Amino acid sequence: MFRLDPMPGLLFERDYAVYGLRLRVQCSDPAVDEVVSAMLVHLRLAPVKAASPDRDLLLTVRVEAHPSSVPPDAVFVIEADRGIGVWKAGGLLYLHSEAATAQLDPASGTCTLWLHPDAHEGLAWQRAALFDAVTLSLLILLRHRDLYMVHAAGLVHGAAGYLLVGKSYSGKSTLAFSLVRQGWGYLSDDMVLLRLEDERVEAVPLGRDIRLTSESVRLFPELNGPQTTKPGDSDKWHVDVEALYPDQCASRCVPRVLIFPEIVSRAESQLLLLGRTEALLRLIDQTTLVSPASDLAAKQLDVLKRLVGQAPAYRLLAGHDLGRDPSLFSVLLARLPAAPDVARC
Repeated sequence: MFRLDPMPGLLFERDYAVYGLRLRVQCSDPAVDEVVSAMLVHLRLAPVKAASPDRDLLLTVRVEAHPSSVPPDAVFVIEADRGIGVWKAGGLLYLHSEAATAQLDPASGTCTLWLHPDAHEGLAWQRAALFDAVTLSLLILLRHRDLYMVHAAGLVHGAAGYLLVGKSYSGKSTLAFSLVRQGWGYLSDDMVLLRLEDERVEAVPLGRDIRLTSESVRLFPELNGPQTTKPGDSDKWHVDVEALYPDQCASRCVPRVLIFPEIVSRAESQLLLLGRTEALLRLIDQTTLVSPASDLAAKQLDVLKRLVGQAPAYRLLAGHDLGRDPSLFSVLLARLPAAPDVARC
C-alpha cells in the first residue's frame, strides 16, 4: 500500500484550543500559515500562546505535488462538498480533490494535508478548496472526539436554543440575522458542533460571521459599515455579529427547537410539525458521517436521536412574505408551543 510521506522542511507552528482539546497546526509555507490561521480564527478557534509539548490533534499542511490517486486498495466512502472525495483504507481516511490530498489517522488525531503547488499562485489561488479541505479534516478529527458537526445556524431565545438546520441558500442565515437584530442571542452561522453534556445534547459554535447574499444584505440597512466585508474569493458578504451586537453572542446552548427552512413559491410562510423519524433523517442529511468505524457512527446517531427527542422539529416553508420582510419569522416562532425551560445558555 502506498503512503504519502511528508517532506522535511521548516514548519510554522501554532496551537489552538477547541472545546477542551489542543489542536496543533503546522504549515510548511509562511503564506499558507497566515491563510490557515485566519481560517481557524474564522471558525472561532482560540489561539493558545503558551508553548506545550502536549497536543490532542495535529494538522500539518504542506505545499508540494501530491499523488493523483489514493491507495489502490482504498474503499470509496462519499463525495463531500466541492468535489472532495473521501476514501478509507484500514484505519486511515483519505481526502482528495484537484487542489489537495489529505491522509488522516482519526484514532491518533493526526492529519497531513498536501496542497498542489499549481494551486498556490500568490494566494489568489483556490482558498475555497483549502478551506473545505482544512474544515473537513478538522471535522473528522473532532468527530472522533465526540464533537459532531451539523449544518445549522444557532440562536438563543430566553432559556432555549434554536437550530435552523439546512444547506446553503436555504435562507437560514438571513432568518438568523433577522432574529439577532430583534434581540436574540447568536451562537453560530452554518455550522454548529453537537456534544453530549449531562445526558442532554448541547450545541457550541463553529464559525464567527454570518454570511449573507447581496440580496439579503440589502434587507438590513445597518449592514453598510466596516462590520460587513466581502472577501475576494467569496460569493457572500461576511457580517461580524460580535462587532454589531457584542452583548448577544452565546458560547453554547441546549437546543429546544429545530427548524428546517426551505424557500418555496407561495405568498405566506408556514411552519409544519415534523415527526421524529423525518427530523432525524433531515439531521443526518446535514451532518458529517464520514468514518471507517461503525461504533463511532452509532455514537453520533445516538446524539442525533437524543436531539430530536429533546427538541420538537418543524419544516419552515419560507414564502414571499419572509423574502420581503424576514423579521416576520419571529411572529411565526411566537405561535409555536413554548420551548421547555432549561438552564440559561
